[in-house]
Amino acid sequence: MGGRLDTLSVYNFEQNSRSLVQDSSLKTIIQTWIAETGQNTLNWLDICCGDGRILIEIAQGFPDLQINFHGLELERNIAKRAEINAASLKNVTHNQIKIGELSLLQNSFTDLKFDLITNINSIHELGIPEISYLILESFKKLEKKNGYLFLFDLCSLPYDEPEPGAVPWDYPEACSFFNKLSEIFDIPKENLKPNHHRSTIGAWHLSIKGMVLYRSSKLATTLENIENSEKHHKTFIKFIKDFIEEKKTETDRSIKLTIRRFYPTKPLSESEMKEIQNLLDNGFRIFWSCHEQLRIN
Repeated sequence: MGGRLDTLSVYNFEQNSRSLVQDSSLKTIIQTWIAETGQNTLNWLDICCGDGRILIEIAQGFPDLQINFHGLELERNIAKRAEINAASLKNVTHNQIKIGELSLLQNSFTDLKFDLITNINSIHELGIPEISYLILESFKKLEKKNGYLFLFDLCSLPYDEPEPGAVPWDYPEACSFFNKLSEIFDIPKENLKPNHHRSTIGAWHLSIKGMVLYRSSKLATTLENIENSEKHHKTFIKFIKDFIEEKKTETDRSIKLTIRRFYPTKPLSESEMKEIQNLLDNGFRIFWSCHEQLRIN
């Protein structure tokens, strides 16, 4: 998986080069993890790993760090490219990439705990059950004390690169989503508050430490009890459906407001025509995507 966010970047004046926002954020987390643990071997699970671009960036940025890399990727051809890229990196001492849907996470890597679990630039592409698998299985597989979970995604989709069926979350929506998650599992809200990246078209990321998650006795009980975990999976799916339903309703309202705002009481300029076209195209696309997710799931 991958898309426009692979080119979302900010200028790094210290290095006098362009650096992807997600790369910079992830490097900061890894630097923190190294400082906290003093370890030089990182067990990493990248969910929707794509062709391994982020692995290359991190491996080259931390040449003294040994990386045990595990990935999950939906598309076989892309996963094969990730395996080739991983094999070419001297400090990637192990790599295992599974191919298939996110439901595979339930029965994959069951004997492992990961120092780092990432999902970058793909939440907007996931269906409702997959989002639930992503969150719950990441919590379950994260190393309890010093592990880090890192989620990163677009706030909106570029007008010129539509992704049929994709449902992006803007920053307030991401905050609302994780606020509700904190209520479900009794985790302090401040520990599940995403960071906002305002550069280019906008993005958000959430990083959370395993130690913080496992302070919640409710979450620990859920993850340790298979039957209870399945119950929470169903509860979580209902919550995500409600979340998508609200987004669908709000998008419908925004479309109507856009039409009303630009109703041609006077001739429109070329730039105004382009603006309304972009707004409506994007709005109708998101509305349809929400509708399809709710219909299928």
